[in-house]
Amino acid sequence: MLLACATTEVMRYLLTLVPLPPPPANVCQVKFLKSGKVVILLNGRYAGKKGVIVKTFDDGIDGRKYGHCIVAGIAREPLKVKKSMSEKKVEKRSRVKPFLKMVNFNHLMPTR
Repeated sequence: MLLACATTEVMRYLLTLVPLPPPPANVCQVKFLKSGKVVILLNGRYAGKKGVIVKTFDDGIDGRKYGHCIVAGIAREPLKVKKSMSEKKVEKRSRVKPFLKMVNFNHLMPTR
């Protein structure tokens, strides 16, 4: 315990000797949510669904003053098909339901 206290006191002393540089005035954040990035939607009807960013609006537009993007994804994927099923049932189960949605950046989780 004594060693820990001494270490913190030494660190405080060193911080007083070396002044920290001020942060830059215009901090430019790295834009990592770009077109083609795979994301997971966190809120709303499509929560938990994967999607791909189609277009980004980093600074927002007139109706939406916050950063957002258009996401395309699969709302309902095809179901399993068996050999014994009729052609009509196979066709119905093979359908894919896509979605296109404008989403706030806060409601997305980017994947690698």
